[in-house]
Amino acid sequence: MPSARNWQNVDEILDEMADLPEFMGEPRPSINTPGGFGNRPLKVAAVRGDVRAIDILIQAGAEIDARNEDGYTALHHAVSQGHLPAVQRLVELGASLDAVTDDGFTPLQEAEIHKFDEIVAFLSHQRI
Repeated sequence: MPSARNWQNVDEILDEMADLPEFMGEPRPSINTPGGFGNRPLKVAAVRGDVRAIDILIQAGAEIDARNEDGYTALHHAVSQGHLPAVQRLVELGASLDAVTDDGFTPLQEAEIHKFDEIVAFLSHQRI
């Protein structure tokens, strides 16, 4: 799923995701279908920094703070990949800044661990 793809609707996104290892051997995922490791389509979009897919999935009813088997949310995943635009959009859409992984890390702490200074600055500013 290229990050620059101009998705027209949620069905295009879900059809593309059906071929990903996360969902192999399963029926085509729905908006909140957990695939491998409890990851959902929104997580995949966040990992790839695909802001357009994030918007479409949230509009279609994706659970913004759904956690995978390690307690990571889409925001944690966007942060850990260094995708500032995706981080900004997830926060604008209401992603929790206080969500904690099973290892006890917030999105801000993830950004600090990975030394993504722009994301650290952005998330820190959200606290003011």
